Order: sequence, then structure tokens, then C-alpha cells
Amino acid sequence: MLVMLFSTAPEITGSIFFGSFVQLIQSKYRAICVFDEWAADQDPIFREFFYTTLLQQMKKDGKTVIAVSHDDRYFHLADRVIKMEYGKFI
Repeated sequence: MLVMLFSTAPEITGSIFFGSFVQLIQSKYRAICVFDEWAADQDPIFREFFYTTLLQQMKKDGKTVIAVSHDDRYFHLADRVIKMEYGKFI
């Protein structure tokens, strides 16, 4: 299952550790993976790959993916889109 959350809260930036990401997606023991604005600071080519290939492969592998994003260009890839405004589901 792929769920994308949309939030109107301000974006939070910080360090992203690519090695940790690779370990996460390769783990057979992680049934649920949460990505909070993970692709926001990535270059456009990798961002496209992240949403269209990596997350879709995780879904095929039976993982539940929760991807928090402001990027509505990829909402159509989700099984379900949950929108939040000011910390409340709408």
C-alpha cells in the first residue's frame, strides 16, 4: 500500500543520510516505511526515480509506504491520499 500525506505545514529541512535510506529499502524486516518530505531536497531526476520507481518497488515487495509530501505531481501514484491542514486531517 502506498499512502501519501499532504500537509500545509511549513517544510522542515535537514540532513538526509542516503546510506540509511538504502538500508531501509533493502531491509526485508521493515513492513512499514515512513518518508517525511524525503524527496524534497533531491534533484529532479532522483525525485522522479524515488516516486515512480523506488516507492513503487517497495509497494510490490509488500511494504506499506507512507510518503509525506507537498509535491502533488506524484499524488496519482498513491493508493490513497490523505490531506492535512494545520495539523488536522480533512
